[in-house]
Amino acid sequence: MKVFTRVFPLLILSVLIPGIVPAQTADEEVIVLSISGNKVDLLENLPETGTHLGTITAYYAEIPEISRQELAGLWQQMRRRTEDYRVAFRSGDTAEINETLDDLGYYWASIRTIHAREFTAAAISAIESAYAGIFPFIREPR
Repeated sequence: MKVFTRVFPLLILSVLIPGIVPAQTADEEVIVLSISGNKVDLLENLPETGTHLGTITAYYAEIPEISRQELAGLWQQMRRRTEDYRVAFRSGDTAEINETLDDLGYYWASIRTIHAREFTAAAISAIESAYAGIFPFIREPR
């Protein structure tokens, strides 16, 4: 009964005085953060060439230089490791295949992180479709 007598006055005060709000536990709070400003959306005027690389280049031209440089470095690493993968696959070196696939997965995850920061979902889908046309291990987005 002591607990009830201690809690009951607080409940009454919280109802009578609008500034007092009973404490909530962390489980009751849901925080959703969505940042959507200044992201590049679908491009309407893509280059006439229609190549996968042309599509990627057109989108990357729309983002800040620092992100372009970061993506260019990751692109080069992916190209180099894709060649390593092909050599390992032809020679049947499963250890090298696994190592290169791990590296490629890391580079692709890093690229996708930058895409999420710079582009809308529709633009990401277009860019990743172009990537899927160049790199055999990347699946076409759904």
